Amino acid sequence: MKIYPAHGAGSLCGRAIGSAPSTTVEEELRGNWAAQLRDRPEFVKRMIADLPDRPAYFAYEVGVNLRGARALGELPSQHALTESELKKAAQR
Repeated sequence: MKIYPAHGAGSLCGRAIGSAPSTTVEEELRGNWAAQLRDRPEFVKRMIADLPDRPAYFAYEVGVNLRGARALGELPSQHALTESELKKAAQR
């Protein structure tokens, strides 16, 4: 059975997650260091050790996830920016 990770390599949510687009339970049980840990307290300790700071936008995303995001059809329409509009927006 294939497993498709919800996050990719380099993600804060995945501890040393690989870049493969899929894996199997068997492969993870054989080669994933976290799958080798059988003691729950040790697993938790290792998983939360040396975590990087959360990016500032995470707090915003938590709110969106709790409220639910608006449907794409409810969002204001977008237009292509001119070069000068892009520069002004970048300065703001």
